[in-house]
Amino acid sequence: MIVPEVLTKYNYGEWKIYMKSYLLGEGLWDIVKGIESKPEDPTSPEFKSWREKNAKALHAILISCEEEMLSSIQKRDSAKDAWDHLALMSQGRTSPIGEENMAEDAVPVTRYRALYQAAFWGDWKRTKSLLDDDDGNVSSSSSLITAILLPSWGTVLHVAVSAGHLNLVEKLVDMMTPDTISTITRTCPISALNLAARGGFTKIAEVLVKKNIYSLEIPDDTFGLIPVATACRSGHKDTTRYLYAVTIKETLIQGDRKCGATLLNNAIAYEMYDIVIDLLSHFPRLAIAYDYGGWTTIRVLASMPNAFPSGGLYTTWQHWIYSCAPIYNEKDISSLDMGTTNKDQSSIEAFYI
Repeated sequence: MIVPEVLTKYNYGEWKIYMKSYLLGEGLWDIVKGIESKPEDPTSPEFKSWREKNAKALHAILISCEEEMLSSIQKRDSAKDAWDHLALMSQGRTSPIGEENMAEDAVPVTRYRALYQAAFWGDWKRTKSLLDDDDGNVSSSSSLITAILLPSWGTVLHVAVSAGHLNLVEKLVDMMTPDTISTITRTCPISALNLAARGGFTKIAEVLVKKNIYSLEIPDDTFGLIPVATACRSGHKDTTRYLYAVTIKETLIQGDRKCGATLLNNAIAYEMYDIVIDLLSHFPRLAIAYDYGGWTTIRVLASMPNAFPSGGLYTTWQHWIYSCAPIYNEKDISSLDMGTTNKDQSSIEAFYI
């Protein structure tokens, strides 16, 4: 074999080193890198030399790839094109995990990296083999199950959820305890359910809630939002409606009512008026609460004129009526009876208290 291991989705970095070494030794690297370009005259001796080298380099690359990678380049007739395409395909597949970011654990860094890649691509067979202990079993207390593979990605479950791999999530959840799927740490400040809410993965959210219903009440450390508010903020209507149906409503008004206000305001913004009506029927004071961004419901409504008939497109007679309506200038407004205005505001606030 030219290389110790054929190219797969997971080993491009190592494969590239061995492949480059071989091509350099055979005098073919300049062909692959395009330094020795294809001559224009097909009858020249230079063209014949290039064609032979290109064929050798392409052959070496083709026989050094596993079937899935081979299928993506087998119709290419240029070694450079094949090489560049493999590099493009493999961008992002090499985990950005560095040793300085790894949890201090006895498990080798290379195993964290491999586990991250397997989970990211939804490869259950490889994920399980990496999680298996010496007896071929996966324990819920395994250090790899709960290890933070990368601070910005979290555990193997976080990686699988973020990538939207439902089947992999189901299998991982089956081998985990309820506590382990909802734990957040300083280096991983968001729960798996909040990630599913952020990505709009309703089916994954159902799996996680079934395992631990209390994860519905766990806020993230970034905005302090529970999953249903996160889903609504991200505009995922199906996920929002599912999470709203299973979330204990009183959770939304705990503390400063920020979660409830965020849910309400974003439900208005994304026209989920069924949720808006239900929320306000239970908690009318949410209408004057501030969401995570400091917005109130009145401000949200003011920014959506098309939500009201008068804010839409007018017919001819409607334009005529509005053209005849009186318009106040700044002097008129400043002369209004502020005592009456303050009295009206007090009445409004008293209604919600």
